[in-house]
Amino acid sequence: MRAVDDALLLTLAGLEEVVVEINGESPRTLSRRTDGPFTVVDDSGDGVTYWRTAAAHGPLTPELLTDRPVEERLRPHWSVTWAVPVDSDGSPARPRTSPVVHAPTPATSRSASPPCSSPRSRWTPPAGTPPPAR
Repeated sequence: MRAVDDALLLTLAGLEEVVVEINGESPRTLSRRTDGPFTVVDDSGDGVTYWRTAAAHGPLTPELLTDRPVEERLRPHWSVTWAVPVDSDGSPARPRTSPVVHAPTPATSRSASPPCSSPRSRWTPPAGTPPPAR
């Protein structure tokens, strides 16, 4: 449960908040909101991160699913979400999430994108800093 990070809220767009409670420790809350073009994840343990996100979805044709397992045939559509953390001027920043592709079956190999792959590096604005420029 300690590994829960922004990726959960970015992947599940309908999820607005997650509270993690571990054996009597103070609860850790991660929440998601939209601020103009940014998706903002506020993590009570790791701070606030602004993300630029893009999403797309569409149908799969029946012939693509012909030889697929029943679970895949019951979901005849695709969707993708791309998220890049940004700094105070809206430029790409190092992600604090794990640098892997998150999919229905997570990949375990590191992703080459974004080019900076430090999973715990992040930009933290000084107190009172306004949100990134739009």
